[in-house]
Amino acid sequence: MKGYNVFSHGLDDNNERGVVIYVASDFLVSMVDIPVNFQEALFVILRGKGVTGQLLFGTIYRSPSSNEMNAVSYTICCFMYKIILTC
Repeated sequence: MKGYNVFSHGLDDNNERGVVIYVASDFLVSMVDIPVNFQEALFVILRGKGVTGQLLFGTIYRSPSSNEMNAVSYTICCFMYKIILTC
């Protein structure tokens, strides 16, 4: 997609749904490996050009049929890493 950097995980695997993050090309961005209990998760650090500071952003796929422990793991992940997450 023109004007965006695309990051993905699990799209090439037929056993996974996959997750995608589109980031406007105005941002400096790098992928980060964060240990989580989810197979389909993706994390990036965003930095604005000419701006100090950074933002850790992530997306996790949680199945609608996932159990309560899965929800607890998601909450712990958000708290521990102070991540802005989408799911």
